[in-house]
This record gives sequence, structure tokens and C-alpha cells, in this order.
Amino acid sequence: LKYLWTGHKWFVAGRAGVGADINLSHYVAFNVEVNANMMSDHFNSKRGGSVDWQFNALAGFTFKFGKGTRKVPAVYEELPPAPVAAAPVKEEPKVTPKPVEQPKPEVKVEKITENIFFLINSSKIRASQEGKVAAVVDYMKRNPGATVVVTGYADKATGTSRYNKTLSDRRAKAVGDALLDAGISADRISMSGKGDSEQPFVQNDDNRVVIMIAE
Repeated sequence: LKYLWTGHKWFVAGRAGVGADINLSHYVAFNVEVNANMMSDHFNSKRGGSVDWQFNALAGFTFKFGKGTRKVPAVYEELPPAPVAAAPVKEEPKVTPKPVEQPKPEVKVEKITENIFFLINSSKIRASQEGKVAAVVDYMKRNPGATVVVTGYADKATGTSRYNKTLSDRRAKAVGDALLDAGISADRISMSGKGDSEQPFVQNDDNRVVIMIAE
């Protein structure tokens, strides 16, 4: 009895294990359980510092008798068909008839002719002739589609034909430059000199002239 434990009577015990249930069928299952028990020496009243171990292994079968479950028929609720929205009626776009354009009456613009007279052996525009140039400029601005032909001449009784050709060119250029300075574009002006090869007037002195025809 000297080994009997005479101290306090409480002790710590531990247990651990694993188990598994394996269904062999709907009614039969195989069971396995393994556990280990750890007990202090207080359990067997022995004095010692070691613990006692106990191992257990259990195996068995579980049988189920009778119906464990029953089938419940599924209930389906028939829902009324969803209302189909009527397709919107597509309105045809209103077509507004275009007003019939009346043809514009063709306005015929009368051409304008101005004669710029020069002094003998001169290509300078005199003050008395500047109003004629201004009249052609005004006509050209009022009629943007109009063009002007500027033709220079020289009298046959003065100078040689070669010199008169050069003089007529200078006179035509002087009038053309005046039109350019007044704002008429160059593509609307045509210039040339005839010299004394043509005499537009009967009087000799009148052929010292530049004739402008705008239309």
C-alpha cells in the first residue's frame, strides 16, 4: 500500500480519435473508429511521473430498415403568359413639298464702250478722260461677271508703223493699269495695241485713242 496515492484525487485525462462511416448502400454503412486514451498515474493509484495509454479500435455495420425518405412530387405553378407590348406604329415622316422655283428672268446687261483720247506722242491719261475710266470701273463693279477689252491705237499720219505699235501698247497699258488700281482684277482685263494698222475714226487726231468695251 505504500504506492497508493495519498494526495489530491483529481487528475487530467486525454482522449483523441478518428471515425469514419462508409455507406455501402442506401441501407448499410460500415463504421470504423480508432481512439487513444491518455491517463495519469492517479488513475491506477501508483506513484510515478509517466502516463498510461490505452488504444481502442472499433469496427461495425449500421443497418437501416424501412424507408428513410420519401419522394415529394414537384409542384409547378403555371404562370400566365407575359403580356406582349404592341409594337409602336411608325409614323411616316411628313414630306413637305418643296416650292417650285420659278426661273429667274434673264437680265441682259448692255455693254459699255468708252473712248480715251490722248495727245500726240503721249500715253498719259488726261484729267478730262478720267471720268470715262471711272464709268467703266463702276460698270465692272456692278457686273461682277463682266470683262473689258482695252485696245490702243495711234494715228497713221504721225510716226512710223513700228513706233506707233509701241505707242499704242503703252496707251493700252496705261488704261489697263488705271483699271487695276481701281480694284478690277487682272483676269477680267484684256489689253492689246493695234498701232496704226487700224484707224477706227475718220479724223486723224481721233485715232490717238484707247477704246474700252466692257460686257
